[in-house]
Parts: sequence; structure tokens; C-alpha cells
Amino acid sequence: MLYRMIFCVWMLVGVNSVSLAQDHNMYLHGELVEEPCTLSMASVKQTVKLGNVIKNTLYLHQRTHSYGFSIVLEECDISLGNSVEIGFRGVEDMQQPGLLAVNGMAEGIAIGLETEDGKPLEINKTVKSYLLHDGSRTLKFAAYVSASEVAIERQGIVEGDFTANVAFTLVYP
Repeated sequence: MLYRMIFCVWMLVGVNSVSLAQDHNMYLHGELVEEPCTLSMASVKQTVKLGNVIKNTLYLHQRTHSYGFSIVLEECDISLGNSVEIGFRGVEDMQQPGLLAVNGMAEGIAIGLETEDGKPLEINKTVKSYLLHDGSRTLKFAAYVSASEVAIERQGIVEGDFTANVAFTLVYP
């Protein structure tokens, strides 16, 4: 079962003081749910710094080493559920399906995601399931930079800055 929290806020703002005095100027709606864990605020918005990537490394090895990041779940109560599924969503690279497209000046590269043990996580497709235990649970992942085969063959990797955005979803089945 998918648990979600929805907040809707509509505010009527007007120049005329009469319109502000009317009944029902604000409508608040929500759904209170019970989930096994709380997402740590430190995990909500993260930046993974990939540093300076050496172009020749990509020509030689096609990808960089992995840069770790974590998603921390706190206050888990397994009486409410003992597993969580996680998926990653973002803009997929055209040359390297399953990897994140980059923005910026760099060309011929994409960003890949993988589990702690190096298994690929395809964006927009793969959902990985993890068992929970009471207390906190740290889910470890990694990101890496990958050059497309076409860019390597044509010596077409273009250096420059790059960024990518990815969102993750947590589902408690």
C-alpha cells in the first residue's frame, strides 16, 4: 500500500478589504497516515559532490569510481511494516538508458546510480526493496560518472561543468 501525505492550501488575496472579510478564505486539506519510519531531514535534500572528473579516466575506464550517499530512515517501528521500496526518478540520458542526463557544458557523459554493493539502479524503472528493523536504518547508495560508448569511440567527450537532479520515492508495501 502506498502511503502519501497531501497538503493543499489555497489563499484568496485581494486588494479589496471586503473580499478578505468573506467566509472560507482558506481551505486546508491533508491526510494523516502512519508509516513505519520517518525520513531524516538530512536525507531530504542532498548534494553529492562528484569533484573534478578527468576526461582521460573516462576514455580508459568508461566510468569513475563511486561516490557514496545515504538515505536515513529514523524511528522505524516494524509492527507497522518491515520493508521499504525505493525508486529514483529523473531525466534519463538518451545515449545511456537507465542513467541520469546531465545539464551544463559537459557532453558525452551521464550519471549512474548503484547500490552499496555495486548493482546498477536504473532511474525511472528499478525499485529496490530493503528490510527494516526497529530504530534507524541507513540505506547506502553511490553515484558515478559514465561516458557513452559513442562519445568514447568518437573522442567526443567535452569537458565542462555538469549537474543532474534525481528524486527518490519511498513506498512501504
